[in-house]
Amino acid sequence: MPNGAKISPGKKAIVVSMMLENLSAQSSNLYGSLIKPTNLPDTPKPQYYLSRDRAILWDLQPRMPEAVAAVWEVPANVALPDVLRLRVEGEFFKPRDNLYNAPGWFPLGTVAEIALPLDGETSETKP
Repeated sequence: MPNGAKISPGKKAIVVSMMLENLSAQSSNLYGSLIKPTNLPDTPKPQYYLSRDRAILWDLQPRMPEAVAAVWEVPANVALPDVLRLRVEGEFFKPRDNLYNAPGWFPLGTVAEIALPLDGETSETKP
């Protein structure tokens, strides 16, 4: 795992490194539900780790790009695809919503799809 911990028993991990940046003016944790594997059914939300200090990412600070690793733990018996397909969901800010006349972030839908080859490397096969 990116933080040095062992993978949960009976699980294997898919780790994707990326850069995230919060373009709003407030700290946010909306990133947690925006990236979803499309060809791995029933995958839980990923856990994000900061690359700089291997700590769990909680809130992403405004205008401070962070190198992170997203980790999905899946059952060890799940067959992983050769190519991991990720869907990136968008959010948009509305200064006033239609129901409460209050500001907020709302779902925008799919804004990108990414295909990443999986190399199949595990901690047991790393030198």
